[in-house]
Amino acid sequence: MKQIPADLDLDLLQGRQVEMVCFAAYSVDLHLDAGMTIHVEGRYLHHGQSDSDTASEIELPVAYSALPRLISSEILSAQADASANLTLRFSNGDLLRLLISDGPYESYQIKIGDNEFVI
Repeated sequence: MKQIPADLDLDLLQGRQVEMVCFAAYSVDLHLDAGMTIHVEGRYLHHGQSDSDTASEIELPVAYSALPRLISSEILSAQADASANLTLRFSNGDLLRLLISDGPYESYQIKIGDNEFVI
């Protein structure tokens, strides 16, 4: 079972602004201010603020995404559950949940300064 590393302080993500969203064949990167990055290589759920936005599970490669609307939004909270699924709440009302995969590969990475945390 994957776990959040003990030395990863998720509170450091609070207040960080999304500056750029980048897509590659099998990854999505959220570039935050202060040089922080969230690199997604697994499944995720993205839920918008309006009632018409339904959360759908996304697998890579991504054919369509509403993630660019996170640009200029701030992370209000970052919480991980016991399985290391990470939930990010944004100032625009969106919610992004990074889901842990059962396979041998990482699901996401968080870079804070010179520290990189692989989950």
